[in-house]
Amino acid sequence: MKPAACYLSSLLMLLGFYISPASAEISKFQTPLEQAQWHFSGNAFGCSLSQRIADFGKVRLVAAPGRPTKLELDADWLSNAGATKAWVIPASWNPPFVPKTETNMVWVGFKAYSTAKNVDGFLEGLEQGNSWQINVDAPQRYQAVANAINTSKPVMAFRMCRRNMVPKPFDYVRQRTLLFATSSAQLSPKDETELYYVARYVIADKHIKKVLVDGYADVSNDSLVSLVLSKERSQNVASRLIELGVPPKLIRVFHHGNRSPVAPNTTKADRQLNRRVTIRLVKA
Repeated sequence: MKPAACYLSSLLMLLGFYISPASAEISKFQTPLEQAQWHFSGNAFGCSLSQRIADFGKVRLVAAPGRPTKLELDADWLSNAGATKAWVIPASWNPPFVPKTETNMVWVGFKAYSTAKNVDGFLEGLEQGNSWQINVDAPQRYQAVANAINTSKPVMAFRMCRRNMVPKPFDYVRQRTLLFATSSAQLSPKDETELYYVARYVIADKHIKKVLVDGYADVSNDSLVSLVLSKERSQNVASRLIELGVPPKLIRVFHHGNRSPVAPNTTKADRQLNRRVTIRLVKA
């Protein structure tokens, strides 16, 4: 031990502190190169790219519809640990420089999740032959490395999967409401986007058994005109869903005129809420 370190250690002991030499050590985990593998799994509803780190856990990139891609650690035995950070490091056979890509991670039980809004740098790092490293600094110090071995095919599969995922999850598309202008049944650009989200999901999920389309109107017109207008609105929505690929046999179309308002019809804003079409997805 260097004299300065000895002096500091002695001083800390006099003050009542004891630092074990082991406390400064880092426990390192890394799967041997010949055993390291990247695994891809995924479908239209989610994608995962992972590697198991021997005796430590599994690290992975996870993509889900409508959400940013996340870096996750599924630990075998470590839980609710302290300060944790992940970053891209150059592999031993690569030049000793990579673009700075890092994220802090927060723990929930045996899992840790990235806090960065964008972790695509980790995917790009693998493509460039660079590895991932995770450091845990408390209560003890651990270091885990995921090797960049045979990454080409699983990384490409992950990218393709993410590109082909449904744009929104079921919780989003299960019930949507489209609002219309006074005496109009025309779809707006925003409506078109919403219908695209719904159609993509219905086409992908074979468990969807019904798509219920209900049209409504406000009290700006008499009851008969309102009934006809609500029918036009619901039929326009149903027709557009069919054009986007939704099987016609799944769609049930209803129109209710100015019945069942969701607002009192006393103000302009309230009446707009009543000029609507609701779309509801029913699973088996």
